[in-house]
Amino acid sequence: MNLTMLNLPVELQEQILDYLSRQDLLSLAQTCKSLSVVASARLRSIVPELDSAGFTRCIRVLMADSPRAAEIRELSIAKWDFKEEPFAPLIQPPSRRSSFLATLKSTIRKSRSPSVISLDHDHIILPCDPPSPPLSPIDFFQALTNMTRLRKLVIHAPQNALLWTTPVVVVTLREIYVHIGAESNPMLGWISYQTRINTLRVHCNGNKLREYRVHPPNSIFFPSLSFLTTNAEGASILLPESVVKDLHIEGLEDMARLERSSLVMAIRDSCEQTSLRRLTLTGHIIDIFECLKTLGEVGVSLSHIRLVLCGEITESIQSLVRLND
Repeated sequence: MNLTMLNLPVELQEQILDYLSRQDLLSLAQTCKSLSVVASARLRSIVPELDSAGFTRCIRVLMADSPRAAEIRELSIAKWDFKEEPFAPLIQPPSRRSSFLATLKSTIRKSRSPSVISLDHDHIILPCDPPSPPLSPIDFFQALTNMTRLRKLVIHAPQNALLWTTPVVVVTLREIYVHIGAESNPMLGWISYQTRINTLRVHCNGNKLREYRVHPPNSIFFPSLSFLTTNAEGASILLPESVVKDLHIEGLEDMARLERSSLVMAIRDSCEQTSLRRLTLTGHIIDIFECLKTLGEVGVSLSHIRLVLCGEITESIQSLVRLND
């Protein structure tokens, strides 16, 4: 018997299809009859980056349809309209009887006449549906609660801080990707509740993580985090709170000297206490080799170091010579 992908269990087929892009899955669902069922199910489990109106409709469906929400494995969050619910005072001042009656009459009068929109050029009156109200944090909270199989969360744009004030622990969540510019301290606090993630990409500005601590004092936030992509400040913040094995540091050109020293100390402690195995540095050649030189001075030794050079420096050889002086 020849073992092929078609002979594998459906669970293994789904894991293999996880490596395909959305476009590849769409092509597979349309052209391969034997794998169309698995590919179509995988497509339904991905919520791509949508515009504000599309994302609003999607979240409302996931709020109301728990079985449909349970199929979602990957969710992308773009910029969307957000409704801030004002906090009403506990004791409302009594309203005057005359103003109450006037409000009641106005409400009855409006309810009797349908909503219309006027087209001045044709003098035509057409019925008009009221606009759909924007989403609120409670709406998103309910939709996220219904996603009981969510595995990957991608945040493309900055959101209102109130969105992250209601923590939802998604026990199946394993990967979180935050695009540059979409970060915020409340979001980092929300991420700190997702203790089972193994892959994280986020840039941090300001060590506000400990303000959201709900774990025991001697514990760490991310005991399963293996792959971390962040900036220099984020690495100094998140390394002590995780057991990272693969660290990718971006934007070394924006790193100040004080941040470099704290980063080096965090990498050294991580190498001594955990099992940091690979380090990837992205930036200009001078910044990368200055960081490597500082790591060597404190005795940090890594088995795998990968360099990603950004931009061209014509005098790279002279720069390396000056670093060795």
